Amino acid sequence: MMLRESKTGTSLAKLTKGLIKLVYSYKVPELKYDKQASKRKYNYQTWQMKLQQILEMFTQTACVLPRDKVVPFADPAAMGNRAL
Repeated sequence: MMLRESKTGTSLAKLTKGLIKLVYSYKVPELKYDKQASKRKYNYQTWQMKLQQILEMFTQTACVLPRDKVVPFADPAAMGNRAL
């Protein structure tokens, strides 16, 4: 809905066409389910990494998949900080 209401000059059809064209040219793999958790995680991370690069090329879709940030806990001795 936000894309439809935006007045950036790029129509939804042009944006969709551009995204699809880049997905094919960057060879983004289809996200597949695997029985092994490690393969599922790898498949998702590969898919997300390639898709994120494409989405960041357009201002309308740049905020769809924000980059993960590591925010440490306030206590330096916290379990989460030691794991990081």
